[in-house]
Amino acid sequence: MDIYAYRRPRAAGRWTPLLASLAPLGLAVCLLSMAAAGEIQLLRLNPDPYGYPRPFPGEANVPTATSFFVEIGFSDKNSTDTIRADTVAARIGPQGEPAVQMLKPGMRFADGFSGKILPLSNQGQAPRIALYIDPGAELKPSTTYTVTVGARSRDGAVLDAAAGSWQFTTEDAATTHALSFPLDLSTPPVRWRGGFFIGFCKPSFCTSASNRFPEFELMDRFRKESPKAWSLQRDFALTNMERQPEFLSGGQPNIVRERETRRIAAMEKRPDGTLLRVEDFFGCEQYGIAPNRHLAGDYRAGDEVLIADGIHSARTKVKAIVDDGAEVRSLLVAPFDEPAGGWRIDYAAPLPKKEDPNAPGLFPPGGCYVIKFQPVGTPHYYWGRVDREFDIAHQFHRRLEVNFTDAPGDLAVDGRNWTFPKDYPPSSVAAAIGSNCRSSTITRSTPFSAPSRTTTTIPTA
Repeated sequence: MDIYAYRRPRAAGRWTPLLASLAPLGLAVCLLSMAAAGEIQLLRLNPDPYGYPRPFPGEANVPTATSFFVEIGFSDKNSTDTIRADTVAARIGPQGEPAVQMLKPGMRFADGFSGKILPLSNQGQAPRIALYIDPGAELKPSTTYTVTVGARSRDGAVLDAAAGSWQFTTEDAATTHALSFPLDLSTPPVRWRGGFFIGFCKPSFCTSASNRFPEFELMDRFRKESPKAWSLQRDFALTNMERQPEFLSGGQPNIVRERETRRIAAMEKRPDGTLLRVEDFFGCEQYGIAPNRHLAGDYRAGDEVLIADGIHSARTKVKAIVDDGAEVRSLLVAPFDEPAGGWRIDYAAPLPKKEDPNAPGLFPPGGCYVIKFQPVGTPHYYWGRVDREFDIAHQFHRRLEVNFTDAPGDLAVDGRNWTFPKDYPPSSVAAAIGSNCRSSTITRSTPFSAPSRTTTTIPTA
C-alpha cells in the first residue's frame, strides 16, 4: 500500500503534532476494515463429474477447444461484502509465454472471447460471482496453461494473482491410427428383436407447444416405419414450482399450493417479535382459493410457520393475529433469523397480466411467503399446465412416465425445489396428482419423504 503525505503551503501550526500522531491510528483502522471485509478466493468443487474451476487445477488431457468456468466468493460465508462485477478480470497464457486478456475490467471481453458474468446467491453462502468464458480459437496441444482471475470487492477485499491462478495441461495433438478387424460375410447375420431406449426425456415441462412441435412431428413421421420409436415420454419434474425467476424457467407445472399461504408484503421488527403484513398470493383463484380470506380461519397462536422466498427460509411461531380487516391483515410472529442480504420481499419483475396460451396460468415472479408448517395447511391444485402438456403427449400417441422428484409447491420443508416435504401423508397428494393424470399404474409407491422417486406410467389415450 502506498501512503502519500501532503504538506500545505503554510505552516500547520499547533495541529501538526496531533495529526502526525493520528496517522498510524488511521492506517490501522483502514487495515482492520479491509481485514473485516473477508478475503476473495477462487472457489473449488471437485469434479464429480462436474466441478469448478473448469478446467480443474492440475487437470491433464484437457480438450484444446475447452471453455472456462470459474466461481469466486468470500472465505467467510457470512460476509455481507459484495464482489464488484466490473472489477473481474481474467487472462491466460502458455507456461513461459506472455498471457493474453480474456476478460478486461469493466465487464469487457477481449477480442476473440465471449461469455457471461453471473451474480449468484444461495442460502448459507455469501454472494459470489460465476464467470463463463468461451474462447474463439483452440489452445495449443500438449501445453501447460496458467489462468489468472482477479477481482475487488465493495469493501476493499482483493483476489490477487497468487490466489487467483491455477494451471492445466491440454491433450496431445490428434493423430490418425489405422485399425483392422476381420469380417466374415459368409456367416448368417444376427437378428435382434429387442429395442434400445425407445423414448426421450424432456429437460423442461410446459414448453412443447412453444418450441417442440417440429421435432414431435418429425418423430411421428418416423414412427410410421418404426412404431416403437419415441413411444415413451419421460417428462420433467411434475413437482417443480416457479419460485424465483431463472434464466431458463422450463414452464414449471406449479401444481399445488396451500389455502393458508399468504404473500408477505412487509416485515416490521418489534421488541416482541416481527410483524408480517400479508396479502393474498398472486393467482390464488386459479387454485380454487377464495381471495380476501380472514387470517382467523387459517392461523392460531402457537402455529409453526415457514418464512420462504425460494432462496432463503426460516421457521418461527405465530404469536397473534394483529390485523384481520378488509384493508390490512398482519401476523405477529416470534423473532427469526434474517439472511445475509435480507429477504426477497419485492417481486423480481412486474406481475404478468396476460396468460401465455402455450403455458397456461398466471404466477408471481418471486416474492416472500408465510406458509403453515405445523400443523400443515390444506392443499389446493392447479392442473392447467399438466393438462396442456399431457394432452400434447396423447396427441402424438406417446406413453408417459412421470416422476415425483421432490416435494411440490408449498409442501416443501424449506420452500424450495429439489427438497423434502414437511409432514404430509404421501398418499393424499400422490392420489390427487395420479387421479388428475388419468394414471392406471403406480409402479412405485415410494413416499415423498424419501429421496428416491415415484414413477407413474400413463397409457396412451
